[in-house]
Amino acid sequence: MADKGQTLCIWGGPAAVVSFLIAMPLAHFIPPPSPLQSADEVVGMFHDHLIGIRLASIFFMFAVAFYFLYSAAISAVIKRIEGPIPPLAYAQLIGGMVALLPFLTSALLWTCAAYRPERVPAIIQMLNDLAWIFLVMPAATGVVQPAITAFAILADKRDVPILPRWVGFFNIWVTIAFLPGVLVGMFKTGPFAWNGLLAFWIVAVVFLIYVTVMTIVMLKENRERPAG
Repeated sequence: MADKGQTLCIWGGPAAVVSFLIAMPLAHFIPPPSPLQSADEVVGMFHDHLIGIRLASIFFMFAVAFYFLYSAAISAVIKRIEGPIPPLAYAQLIGGMVALLPFLTSALLWTCAAYRPERVPAIIQMLNDLAWIFLVMPAATGVVQPAITAFAILADKRDVPILPRWVGFFNIWVTIAFLPGVLVGMFKTGPFAWNGLLAFWIVAVVFLIYVTVMTIVMLKENRERPAG
């Protein structure tokens, strides 16, 4: 019989995705603004979409809060795989929390920029730069979650593993796909810029696929888990 607490935490992932999908268009961040924007252009963007950016930051923070639950759900599954001594479950949980802090920081930085848009344009531009770099660049911490999940699943030696082995290989693919974001500090154009194909678009699509797949397999595992 499904554990209700685990079910609640699992649904935190889709809730986070929905909040994120509301936030980005609301702020007119789809497509993301170019890193090549001048300070005056950045200020103009904030003036044009002031309310949307303020509201989007709120949805963004709720997305982070929902994803905390999701990270806990993944750790619970890994703990079941590991048994009574679950270092990978703890590492995954800590990694998930650390990876989310830059997302929360981005929301707060956009709020600061939108709070006093009459500031010197260079300051607004700097806050916007910080927000996007915080959002996209911390891929090195973001890969901890799928990498540890992959290791735990593939290390499961049960005749019938708790999660299928293909889910482990899927998490390896997700880990690799997340990595290009680490380079955004070196590029203002091209696929590795914060609005680029590899650093933003592919990562965003892979993240949506990741949450969808992991939600389905974890709900199935939770539903079919033996009592006791």
